[in-house]
Amino acid sequence: QQPACAFVGPAMPSRWKLLFLLLLGAAGADLQEIKDRHEAVKQKAQAARDRAKKQAEEKREMKKEKAKDARVPKEVSEVATLCEEQKEKAMQSWRDVSSEIKSMIEEESRKQEVLTSPQTAAVLRNLFRPPMLKSPGFIRAGVMPSDVKQQLNGYLAKHRSRSFAETFDPLLGNQRKTKFLPLPPAWIKQAGFIDNSIRPVLEKLSGQKMELVKIHPGIRIYEAGSTLMQHLDGPTTPLAVTLLLSATEEGRSWHLEIGLGDGKAKPTPLAPGHMMVYEGARLPHGRSGSLKSGELALVFAYYRPLKYDAGAVQRRIDQVLSAQKVNPRGRPGPRKGPRRSKDEFGSAEEL
Repeated sequence: QQPACAFVGPAMPSRWKLLFLLLLGAAGADLQEIKDRHEAVKQKAQAARDRAKKQAEEKREMKKEKAKDARVPKEVSEVATLCEEQKEKAMQSWRDVSSEIKSMIEEESRKQEVLTSPQTAAVLRNLFRPPMLKSPGFIRAGVMPSDVKQQLNGYLAKHRSRSFAETFDPLLGNQRKTKFLPLPPAWIKQAGFIDNSIRPVLEKLSGQKMELVKIHPGIRIYEAGSTLMQHLDGPTTPLAVTLLLSATEEGRSWHLEIGLGDGKAKPTPLAPGHMMVYEGARLPHGRSGSLKSGELALVFAYYRPLKYDAGAVQRRIDQVLSAQKVNPRGRPGPRKGPRRSKDEFGSAEEL
């Protein structure tokens, strides 16, 4: 095969040579035009596909945003309803004991004085043998699981303004300075996300299979003026886990103090975002004095070993309390007597 120009030789007349060359040039121009048109069509089709893809992505994002916007009001509404229900219950608890608060706190103080004495500590050492945790009975368990930390801190930041004075508890005193922010019920149930994240850590630390007894149903917020009496947890909740979400000002140094059986309590510093495990039914614990400024926000979970016999422990503790002529069963309940009316007590907003 030879190029087309090879056929244009000396024997070909000049006019034919010119015509032939013109035809070759025109054919080349047509071919280039066809190529250009084809390339333009390809580019146009690709641009159309890109636009369609972008529009589809934008529609998906808009759909996600709409779904998210629809969830947020629903979540806020559910939390608001939960808080209002719990606030009314808390207010009622204060109303029920209004005329007996002082005597109930004194009675609880007397009971805890017996339970936290060195003599009772010896009884408890025998009851909880072997101990559930290695000596001295509490462990700083490090940083809390990231999913728990993120969820709880986000919830606290979003709904902090909905907190209110916690239900009356003689261990917390009568100042109503300790606030409470209810948690969604799905979060605090057995096999909920908090339990599923904490239990494996606890089982690794204790070397035993554990089951959740309960999670305190809300975030406790100690504000300036809060107190926490030295006490023992009930036999049904032998192992406690404290999750410290945040601490400000004096709250950073208002540490939990844990007794080691010698009548003395040892401060146990804990950094925000960390957790601590301790034998709350065996070791006395509380906070010294009152919080001067700032605040502490915490969540509590309570566990027990699968083969733990709470009944045997309760019966022995009842004997100890009865010997000291102290009400053996739980904390003193509200007594019969005149109650203050709702108007006398104040409104839910006062809480």
